[in-house]
Amino acid sequence: MFLFGAAWLIFCALIFTFQRHLVFPAPSGLTPLDPTQIAGLLALDVSHADGRTQGWLVPAVGRTAPGPVVIYTHGNGELIDQAVLGLEAYQRWGVSLALLEYRGYGQSDGEPSEAALVADALVFYDQVAARPEVDPSAIILHGRSLGGGIATAVAAQRPARALILASTFTSIADLAWRLGLPGFLVRDPFDSLDRLPKVRAPIFISHGRADEVVPFAHGEALAARAGVPLFVQSCGHNDCEGPAYWAAVGVFLEAHGVVSASARSRSGVSE
Repeated sequence: MFLFGAAWLIFCALIFTFQRHLVFPAPSGLTPLDPTQIAGLLALDVSHADGRTQGWLVPAVGRTAPGPVVIYTHGNGELIDQAVLGLEAYQRWGVSLALLEYRGYGQSDGEPSEAALVADALVFYDQVAARPEVDPSAIILHGRSLGGGIATAVAAQRPARALILASTFTSIADLAWRLGLPGFLVRDPFDSLDRLPKVRAPIFISHGRADEVVPFAHGEALAARAGVPLFVQSCGHNDCEGPAYWAAVGVFLEAHGVVSASARSRSGVSE
């Protein structure tokens, strides 16, 4: 019994020490995107004590007046370089793109943590809202997986026209317990379940039944807490954002006056 207890304490110490390498794995093998390849891309970096966090703003094609923008926060093993390429639907709907990298990722300085990433995201939100291309009353917050935890934290502290969560966990502490790990040792809980009641915006939540990273029950719990229907697909963690998903997002945004039916029809992304 003593040896078991000692082994468990050592295990807990290792988890506590190295958990951020698991929660925030440094993406490898990804080819950085040349920003000049994206028409109109503007650098919108966030400054902090450790240097700067990389941020991009890509105005919607043909945008001549302030309009809607989506602030997108990606998953933990991704970069904005690849995330921006999957958001074409927003551009076709006339929505500008704003993407924030994470500390320690890509060209960003510093080390990632929940406190640091949420602090950067709040500053980034304020910078985006102040841009002349942006209607500050039409800011969409869209997060995938880990990014959903960041998006929810921002939506709980800033006004948003809509919050969209894809394949997001209730909290990392809940994930840890499901894996047999001590959740009370989690340093960066990203407790979206607790923050959702503080969000004063329409909410769209989607989750794949076959999600092998974040159990489907997390999506169900988030939807129940938010009091909204869950958009369910027969997919895993990284293959859910196909035509059906974007059609549903478009319908949701149209219902809340962010995009128009004509824009969705012209884009080819519709029901």
